[in-house]
Amino acid sequence: MPKVLKIKKQQGQKARILLLEKNWLDKDRIIGRTQRYLLFPLIEAAEHKQLLKLFKNATIENRNLERIKKKVVDFWKNMHTLVPKKYQKLLRRSFDIIGDIAIVEVPKELVKLEKSFAWSLRKTHPNVKVVAKKTGPTKGKYRIRKVQVIGGEERTETIHLEHGVKMKVDINKTYFSPRLSGDRLKIANQVKPFEKVLVMFAGIGPYPLVIAKKQPTADIWAVELNPSAVKLMKYNVKLNKFEKRIRVIKGDVRKEVPKLKTKFDRIVMMLPTGAREYLDIAYKVAKKNATLHVYGFAGDEEIPAKVSSDIDKELKKIKKNGKLITIKKCGTYAPHVWRICAEIKVL
Repeated sequence: MPKVLKIKKQQGQKARILLLEKNWLDKDRIIGRTQRYLLFPLIEAAEHKQLLKLFKNATIENRNLERIKKKVVDFWKNMHTLVPKKYQKLLRRSFDIIGDIAIVEVPKELVKLEKSFAWSLRKTHPNVKVVAKKTGPTKGKYRIRKVQVIGGEERTETIHLEHGVKMKVDINKTYFSPRLSGDRLKIANQVKPFEKVLVMFAGIGPYPLVIAKKQPTADIWAVELNPSAVKLMKYNVKLNKFEKRIRVIKGDVRKEVPKLKTKFDRIVMMLPTGAREYLDIAYKVAKKNATLHVYGFAGDEEIPAKVSSDIDKELKKIKKNGKLITIKKCGTYAPHVWRICAEIKVL
């Protein structure tokens, strides 16, 4: 019988963060709830004695909590029941969850059913408190994709947990993608002790925060133009107690980075629509042998040849010597369009 950690709701947030940090939470099962307690499903490797020592009055019990995968199947079964057969091919199977907010795409032909979408999703995903639909593409100098709440609580703010850090997000004021979670962890795990790291276009701070969490000796600078994102990033830095290790800088990368009296071991350039245009700025503040992580978009037929060629042209244009190490896919952005990350070594 699967084990669960039964704990009072007041300790729930602390317990959830610890379980995520230790990778002891069974993510294939729902978190159970009673009037006073939360029931966290545990993987077999979870250390029960340590949990009971950390959380007084908590208990380890046998509970067979429902599997999440079954609930997802039930959601799509509900959708095919609600949607007329001629429109079923328009259904979007994927959706994003940020904190307790689910973000879905509703085709214009199915707008009349959007309330049913929201009801079904909340019914089959108990942790979702808000369902919002995308109302347009990501656009503007702040890279924002507006949403409209179609079910649940009327708000666009939430607390998102990722790799042991907490992040306050407002999905209508800032850009944030949970799909880059794995890539953030990969980069954070590459950071060596005492590295100086610059994150351009830092948003609400997911890259700086995850790096700070995974490499406690890293010294991090984060630059962002969007005032709403800067405000949230400062809040998130304080929330995670990284005030002494992450410097938040408000302003344009091209204006603010040259002012920094520091050379960096690693630079993350998270702007898929134009990061390459800032390579000249990155090279001015990069140490010899520094690593650059440059994001972009590419079609299926462009990986890796055309992307490699484009990067090489940028390197030649600014007359610097760099070596392209790898180009990795970081998830799909649209049909046949990939978000990619090029890793460049400064020679």
